[in-house]
Amino acid sequence: MPFGIVPEGGMFSSVADVTASRVLGTTYTNGSGRRRWCFVSVVCTAAVGGQAQAGWASVVNGQAVTMPAIAGFALGLVVGGRFLLVIPVDPGGTYSVTTSIGAGGAVSLQQWLEVDS
Repeated sequence: MPFGIVPEGGMFSSVADVTASRVLGTTYTNGSGRRRWCFVSVVCTAAVGGQAQAGWASVVNGQAVTMPAIAGFALGLVVGGRFLLVIPVDPGGTYSVTTSIGAGGAVSLQQWLEVDS
């Protein structure tokens, strides 16, 4: 199907804001029977010499895929930023948002949306 064409009945079977029920570092399973896309907004802050990074892990096409520490700050001055992580998840696959936090660093969850296609 060409990009931009919406199939009959809509492009997505469901869109849910699951922020209140999600915790960073916890592994979840896609039980929907459809490909899921997770859109996760995190804020990373780090003080002088601190570390605050976020990444993700998933199972895509039967293969474990990880993108560790793709957002945030390895070592820095007083810095902060909001980052969007996009996670593809196959039906039955697992997924999580990972963090790497050093002294003076923090990663906080802002919003977590799950879209089943």
